Amino acid sequence: MIEPFYDMEKEKRDLRSTLDQRAKESLASIKRILSEEKEGSFLFPLLIELIGRVEGSLEFIKKLSQLARGKFSDKIFGEHFNQVVAEEIEKIDSLLDNVLNYIKVNFTVQKVDTIHVLIEEAIKKNQSRLAGKKVHVLKKFEKGLPETIVPDEHLRYMLCSILQYALVLVPEDGSVGFATRSFTPQKEIAEGLGSLQRDGKYIEISVLFNGYKKTKERMGAIFQMPFSQEEEGLDFELRLVDEIARRHQGMMKFEPDVQKGRTLLSLILPMERRKVVYYQSVG
Repeated sequence: MIEPFYDMEKEKRDLRSTLDQRAKESLASIKRILSEEKEGSFLFPLLIELIGRVEGSLEFIKKLSQLARGKFSDKIFGEHFNQVVAEEIEKIDSLLDNVLNYIKVNFTVQKVDTIHVLIEEAIKKNQSRLAGKKVHVLKKFEKGLPETIVPDEHLRYMLCSILQYALVLVPEDGSVGFATRSFTPQKEIAEGLGSLQRDGKYIEISVLFNGYKKTKERMGAIFQMPFSQEEEGLDFELRLVDEIARRHQGMMKFEPDVQKGRTLLSLILPMERRKVVYYQSVG
């Protein structure tokens, strides 16, 4: 029984030496290829996907070796085999994690499609309420929509607030539609654009939904109660959204259509003219 174990230990050392050498060669190749590729724009996501697939294969092998435990005719050999496999998988897995983290902290990723990602996030966050009222969600997104100068957290707040406002008014089996576009005010009808710069570039995020808030004037007519026109205005949550938009040199448009029984809310925000890049977190 000594000879087989001697052979296995020798093969184990040879395998480890080979893996170490290949790991060094692979890391050197990754560094060279990514340094030649501008900002790692093409290979960066491919390498992350490749590492993920390798890690998935290693996990499969690990589970397979666990299933084989106790099925060897020679139990001592079987235990030793499982230990060797587990050790090598752990080492390769750790190596891949380190390579992935190395890539993340050394190569930037261009920030793209943030607005659409945040819209999808707002929809997902309110999915239970949408499903509860059987609300249909429609989307019409501009392909390659530029980024906005508005910070992600501020934009996330505005989108969630608008959707939550819409969900209060939209009827059962109604619909909420999201649309995005980029434009320059000088090509648009000037009316209603307020203080926007005519030579600037902007992004419009529109939310159209069934339903509208009945005004105090209409309610006063129904219940024969006097309400002055001055009491009308944006609801508190929409005023907060508008305040944030204006703080970033943008604006919010509120257009209820009583005749068609729907409301259009639009965020008009300045476009980011620079290319925005970031480093991925290793957490």
